[in-house]
Amino acid sequence: MKNKFGGPFIIFLTFAPMVIALIALFFLPDTIPVHFGIDGEVDRWGSKYTILILPVISILFTFIMQGTLGTVNNEKNRNLGNYFNKVLLAVFDAIFIIVLYVSLKGFKEVDTTGIVRLIICLLGIMLTIVGNFMPRIKENHYLGVRTPWSFYNEVTWKKSQRVGGYSFVALGILAIVLSLVPISVEALVIAFTACMFVDVVFILVYSYKVYKIEKAK
Repeated sequence: MKNKFGGPFIIFLTFAPMVIALIALFFLPDTIPVHFGIDGEVDRWGSKYTILILPVISILFTFIMQGTLGTVNNEKNRNLGNYFNKVLLAVFDAIFIIVLYVSLKGFKEVDTTGIVRLIICLLGIMLTIVGNFMPRIKENHYLGVRTPWSFYNEVTWKKSQRVGGYSFVALGILAIVLSLVPISVEALVIAFTACMFVDVVFILVYSYKVYKIEKAK
């Protein structure tokens, strides 16, 4: 079971949302919010059974992730992959609990601004944790900064992972700080999205730059 699903903790993180969602169906109103606009207001409503979508995604993600890790020969990468899986599932489960809370409590009685800030803070924590472990990733086709240039040789791979990890940590810390800044929800979401875009572009450009330097040697 451990080799296939990554251990009991991953099994718990994977299936707990589904168990909670099935129980919550008895208490949810027939219609719940299913989408929020950039301003934090509900712009689409749906059946209470849509609460099952996130748990289903969680289960599918784990099966895909663990199936992929089963093909990784490097034990260190497998262990790191399981660690990443736990972190991602933990954050995903936390977001699911937030969504369920909003659905049970009632949209009008919930501080949506606080909810958005909390979600961005959780994403920031996730990025910070993942970024700290990225420099340890050995070359593979499933984890880390995987660009056509990072695979050129060992140097381009190591430098891409190291700088990519640093940038993830920086982005994570920035996200946490942004979640605490007293700005509107719209500005917060736009700022976080813009920071993610800049980070991705930076990683791609750096990876290409290292590749060009190595190729010229």
